Amino acid sequence: VFDQRDVLKQYKDEFYLPEGFIYASAHALGPMSKKVEQAAIQNLTIWGQQGLGGWDQWLGLEDQVCNKLAAMVGAKDSELGISASLTMGLHQLMSSFYKPDSSRYKILMLSNEFPSDLFCVQSWLDIHKQSYDECLIQADFNYYDAEATTQNIIKTINTHKESITIALFSAVNSYVFQFIDVEEVAQACKQYGIIFILDIAHSLGCVPLQLHDWGVDAAVMCTYKYINAGAGNVGGIFVHEKHSDVKPFMRGWFGTERKLLLAQQPKFTPSSEALKRFQISTFDPFQLARLNAALTYFIEATPEACYNKSKSLVEYMKSLLSSIPEIIVVNMKSKYSGGVALTANSEKT
Repeated sequence: VFDQRDVLKQYKDEFYLPEGFIYASAHALGPMSKKVEQAAIQNLTIWGQQGLGGWDQWLGLEDQVCNKLAAMVGAKDSELGISASLTMGLHQLMSSFYKPDSSRYKILMLSNEFPSDLFCVQSWLDIHKQSYDECLIQADFNYYDAEATTQNIIKTINTHKESITIALFSAVNSYVFQFIDVEEVAQACKQYGIIFILDIAHSLGCVPLQLHDWGVDAAVMCTYKYINAGAGNVGGIFVHEKHSDVKPFMRGWFGTERKLLLAQQPKFTPSSEALKRFQISTFDPFQLARLNAALTYFIEATPEACYNKSKSLVEYMKSLLSSIPEIIVVNMKSKYSGGVALTANSEKT
């Protein structure tokens, strides 16, 4: 019955899937699609045949990709930009938004946040000569209930509202796939003037996102997981339009006005086009070509249809696992879970 109702079933043949088992590892690396393969071959051919002339076609990829990503995350086209990777994008945001002073200097995270995000934050605490113990606050994470985790975040914000300057969380936790109430956290941060940065590595392409309407200040993302753009592909950054006056602290020639790229400029002139000002070096056109092709599937099928199927698959798997006495579905209790993924533990282990 599910297969008969599946409006996306024709897309299965578009992907190369390992034989002999069900591929359920897109949270680490999405499978390759035929369009991505074709884009890779096509653009390598352009390089081989045209050399430098290939840039006449490649420069337009940046806007094409950003416009598609904006549709995926609920943002305006002008709020999306490309970064070398998720963590490099986070370094770019931290360098631009973390400005500690005598009253506001603390950073709020969850107690089990992804290590790369934590290491990035520690880097900027080091740069500003701030103590980890004093400046890094970690809200308690409830492994069984995302609603409880969300309320722990809100409680911690209320307790330290006078000293927190940045709150940084993953929308979907990378360990047990909880989906926190992003909008509620964003409202709490806005109330106290806290910059809210969101990591959407495990939510992009998996759950509905409305970054602009939710009032998220900034976000970072990767594209090799559920977007299926290929291992090590570029990341992306979102900066809400209310921060259009924020200049990047880390700068490079590709963040300038594009008409001035080849000029010998004595001073950095940030690009006035969308988030191009946050770029540092030339983007890799082969990565962007693959990403553009990968995103085409989502735009064609519609993100909503993909999210609905994801939720149906998760609910079906939950019903199967719930029938096995030895299995505990860790995030069963949360009203925010169910459309993301499941984490199951065996009582025997």
